Amino acid sequence: YSLLERERDQRLALESRVAALEACGAPQADDVGVSAKSAACFDESSDDSDEESLYQSAPTGAELAMSEVFVLGPSVWETCLFVGTKSLGVSRSLVLIWLTALSACVQMYFCHSVHKYMLDDPVTEDKMNALLQFRTSTAHDVRYADMANKRSLVASICSGLQLRIPFAGPQSSFYDDIQSAATDGGQRLCLFAMLCWFATVVGEIDRLCNFAKCLLHIAGRRTVLRSSNDGSALHMPSISRRRSVLLMIFVVVPRAVIAVVLMLIGGRFLCRTTSMEDMLLNAIALAFILDVDELVFKVFAPHRAQHLLNHLRPIPSPDRSGKHWFDGGPMVKSVAVCLCLVFAFTRLQDLHTRLAQAADILCSGQVDFVFARNPVTGVVEVAKTQSVGGAGANLSERAAFSSPGRPAEFEVGAWLDVDPAHVWEASASVNTARLQISVEDLQRHLEEFKENGTSRAYNLSDYTADREVLHELVALSSATIRDVAKTKICSDAATAETWAQESLESHGLMSCGDAANLCHLANATALRGLCAVSCGCAKLHESRAGFYASENFGCPGACQISLRASEDRWIDRGDFRPCADEPPSAFASNAFIVNYISGALVYFTSSVSRIRSMHGSAYMWADELGIPRNRSKEVVLRILQGDFGRDVTHGLWRFADGVPHPRGLEGCAFWTSWEVAMLFGVDLCGVGHFRSIRAICPVTCGCRAGGQQKECPISCD
Repeated sequence: YSLLERERDQRLALESRVAALEACGAPQADDVGVSAKSAACFDESSDDSDEESLYQSAPTGAELAMSEVFVLGPSVWETCLFVGTKSLGVSRSLVLIWLTALSACVQMYFCHSVHKYMLDDPVTEDKMNALLQFRTSTAHDVRYADMANKRSLVASICSGLQLRIPFAGPQSSFYDDIQSAATDGGQRLCLFAMLCWFATVVGEIDRLCNFAKCLLHIAGRRTVLRSSNDGSALHMPSISRRRSVLLMIFVVVPRAVIAVVLMLIGGRFLCRTTSMEDMLLNAIALAFILDVDELVFKVFAPHRAQHLLNHLRPIPSPDRSGKHWFDGGPMVKSVAVCLCLVFAFTRLQDLHTRLAQAADILCSGQVDFVFARNPVTGVVEVAKTQSVGGAGANLSERAAFSSPGRPAEFEVGAWLDVDPAHVWEASASVNTARLQISVEDLQRHLEEFKENGTSRAYNLSDYTADREVLHELVALSSATIRDVAKTKICSDAATAETWAQESLESHGLMSCGDAANLCHLANATALRGLCAVSCGCAKLHESRAGFYASENFGCPGACQISLRASEDRWIDRGDFRPCADEPPSAFASNAFIVNYISGALVYFTSSVSRIRSMHGSAYMWADELGIPRNRSKEVVLRILQGDFGRDVTHGLWRFADGVPHPRGLEGCAFWTSWEVAMLFGVDLCGVGHFRSIRAICPVTCGCRAGGQQKECPISCD
């Protein structure tokens, strides 16, 4: 029917009912209702009937005022009360059922998303370890320091100025959040947000309980929907028992489950929010999820359903005012909110304790220094940086920056299983550090020593931040081993410097004498830098560093100058070696030569690119090298496994079994031949990257040719 036709039918039905009243002899209805006898005249009920009796008179306002009532709200859940009635119709009822399911699915999806993606603990053990590793590495690395203001990266983070800091955006944001959350204001805001949230959910559950009580209270034989005489209001005095059961199962229970789940997830969500701004936004977002059913009703509900809900008078509920001397509703709700808040507060205290420890890891102790690792010695070299608002700031900087309070010293709590390696590095690495100071600080030390005959122990905070020292440290952080070795003096630093001795002890050695037997190893760069003299970096013959006695492997550049000086002293004493090659037998009997050859073979096989080049040469130039092409892989494999090295240091001058040198060369002639240079891709007579073999084989290397005489015995001049 169209709307006009439906209204006409309803008007005709009303006129017929009035005529029936007159036929029954009942009095006419006045302006507030009809008599009980008139209402009884139209009672067409049957047991458990779900048919409605429409447009009958509603109870008066006085009757409603004398009892407790429940007012339906604009929600798809509560509008389900009209589903299946003739007033709503079948099609609109189906739409309302679909909207109710949609609202439930949306709310549950929000709950699932928050639980899966937004409940991560902001302070886990992994994050603590990451912060500790950041503090002991990047936070004080000179490469990431603020050179314009002479501040370390961690000092900028912990300044509390909320700067845009490169290289540490996550750490800076995390510190700002935990600083605000750990304050009294942050804790109070979190408690008030959770109080409002729990009160909102408890109010929702209370409303649901009242709705369920009303359903049970008005459950009867059939569903009755009455209208006032002027049609301006509707009243539902009863619903069928079947409808009541269905509403309890499909409306009350799902809605209660969603409310409880959302309360638990929302409480955890607010507890784990560290930002004060996010705290307010998250509380509003949770309230929005709770009100999704109202949003769906206002936007998508049929107009007929909205009309019925808007004109329905409050539904009567059980009146218990005479049975209790007080109303327990507010008391019960207050107790429920308080219990939820107490439970959340215990979890909040644990979180704030961990946040405080995270702040200590990041910003406790001394933050005004930077470091760089020396690529030669492996020693950490430290320089003082400027404090925020410190003495080195100018007037504008002092006005812009304020000195923050320094947190207490960091201690690992018993609750946290921090990686011991990080803790050791944080506490022990400074023991092997070398402090770089400015010229002014050095002069201050010397003047104090001159006046008192001794110099007191200084703390790091006693020194001043110097831009030149910081720039030197930046250069050191990006320097190669060769760059640093060129600037070092040729001496045993471990015998004169405390920092060098401590660094040597960190390798398990007590003195440079203990390190001498390890200087020929490829990974002994630090030993060659700390004990250059003991390693023989300044000796042309019988150098313990062997193949690695060069600047590229840690020997100081000044030791190259000492080579000629030592040769001159030997000549003056009449103790010098003749310009002659070592015999082939020396490659097996002389320990210094054996160490040289062993070091060279390790260098040849220490790089994948060199191994590939070696394999390519053995295959492509197999005929020139005298290697059968089908045995080229075998030759390379023997070199990698060390069989080739054992052969040549035991007098067997061959590439493999049955594969001798194509020209039958031995000793110096073998190692300086173009065949060996082609196979390994290295000319051992060449000078530059490593210590050449010229001191062992001066003749075959052409030291008498009158050309470049570097690393040649002085007797060959």
